[in-house]
Amino acid sequence: MWKFLGSLVSGFLLLRDFFGYLIPGVAFVALVSPLLFTPDPVASIIASPNWLPVIALVIAAYLAGHVLAALGYMTFDLIDWLVAKMPKRSGDPVVDWRPLYYRYIYPQIFTEADRRDTIHILRIALGMGLLLGCGANLVMALLAGVTEMPILIAWVIGILAGLFMLINAHAGNRHLKALSKATLEAAEHAEREKLPPFPWNGRDADS
Repeated sequence: MWKFLGSLVSGFLLLRDFFGYLIPGVAFVALVSPLLFTPDPVASIIASPNWLPVIALVIAAYLAGHVLAALGYMTFDLIDWLVAKMPKRSGDPVVDWRPLYYRYIYPQIFTEADRRDTIHILRIALGMGLLLGCGANLVMALLAGVTEMPILIAWVIGILAGLFMLINAHAGNRHLKALSKATLEAAEHAEREKLPPFPWNGRDADS
């Protein structure tokens, strides 16, 4: 069982990349590709899948997901700075070594925090993707003289959905930080209680 859990922990980064970056990236690329290319490459890949275009689409979507998440975090930092009306601090940030240490010793304790953090990244990147992608489509539709209300309403709904996800994600920052702090305290408590470390070799700690 421990060996199986160890393989899940070691593969967690792949799950985070898939849900946190790839899925939002695919949604964003699918929204903007008809605006940038004719014919739509995403629709062409879906209609006639080929391994090389699929790989190119996955790479483009993955990179787009990272950009969207970065834009979302930059937006949150800007909002917090404007609300606090404080100048940004200069110099190197202070990095706490304890989360890295205890994550290696007791990875099970960090499972819930990691799960919520992955969902948090998904909300940020997907919200930013919907906001930018649907916003671009709405602008292009208006410039092209589109007057069909269902189409325009669909893009507006997409923009509102993106804004809602970003607002929800920003509000969840405080809860995520509280959970991370509680998770670290739980790991420190486990060490004080001499809880056996995680057996990365697949065997029990006392075997």
